[in-house]
Amino acid sequence: NKIVETTNYGQFLDLIISKKDIGDVSEEEINQVMLLKTAKYTIEGPLHLGAILAGATDKQLQDLSNISIQLGIAFQIQDDILGIFADEKEIGKSVYSDVKENKKTLLMWHAYNKSSLQQKNLIKSILGKKAITLNEFEELKDIIIDTGSLDYSKSTSQSLVTEAKNNINTSSISKEAKNFLLDFAEYLIKREK
Repeated sequence: NKIVETTNYGQFLDLIISKKDIGDVSEEEINQVMLLKTAKYTIEGPLHLGAILAGATDKQLQDLSNISIQLGIAFQIQDDILGIFADEKEIGKSVYSDVKENKKTLLMWHAYNKSSLQQKNLIKSILGKKAITLNEFEELKDIIIDTGSLDYSKSTSQSLVTEAKNNINTSSISKEAKNFLLDFAEYLIKREK
């Protein structure tokens, strides 16, 4: 119940910031959505459920939280990158969907905050637009690259995975669990769909 409740808070916050102008959204709000909606639901919650059923100690549950929060946020950042730069056939959804839904991602937030006035206006005109042209979408991708947002997002995701790996290696969980989570951490960064 706690996992679902936390996810609902994240979903609610995501809906609230999707209605805001991108210039009025903070990085903290975006991080909070990634924490509540993705990290706690997709990684921490399932790990905790399995660990509790296996008889985990409070210390092991805390160690899993320290690992899963970084992995969950890294997962979401990578997902947002793929949501714009991946091949639609590979990811199984439209690369326009996040833009059409006016999603405020770290990728988009950083691009907006590092862009020129002309680029800012273009981002604002495209975000939330239901009928995006290929040319507009390519211009948006160029802005994300030119402002360093793609590199920033990749670097942030990599740093989170590195931190998670350190937490895995120093945790009180079993060697088998450590190996699985280390492999999973590596997959998060390298996945293409």
